[in-house]
Amino acid sequence: MRRLFAGAQPALAFGKLTGDLTLLGVTRPVTLDLEFLGTSTDQYGNLKVAFQARAAAA
Repeated sequence: MRRLFAGAQPALAFGKLTGDLTLLGVTRPVTLDLEFLGTSTDQYGNLKVAFQARAAAA
């Protein structure tokens, strides 16, 4: 699912996010393909940043 906050403007920025993922007590290293979607300001004036991450199960 891909969602953007009102006023957010996607950018062409990509990267990778690495870390450990634990499922059912088993921990494995994982690398996610990360895409920067944009920024927006909420009704309280706080800056919000939107990212989308994808991974494939092997």
